[in-house]
Amino acid sequence: DDAQAAAWLETLNDLRLVLGSSLHIEDGDEPTPHDAEDPDGMRKAVFAYLGWLVAAFVDALAESLPRVPDEVA
Repeated sequence: DDAQAAAWLETLNDLRLVLGSSLHIEDGDEPTPHDAEDPDGMRKAVFAYLGWLVAAFVDALAESLPRVPDEVA
């Protein structure tokens, strides 16, 4: 349900923030693509995957929001 999805979203986002902080990724930065020679490559791949999961949860939750009509100009 929506409450469980919101809880998952919060947890996934917190994990992403902690991982991004440990990788010294600033807000808005995108990590370099996975490189087999990069010792942090796997952690960067997990960071990217967590970002994808967060976006998927946001999209899923947004579908349950009521539609707001566009303002008439």
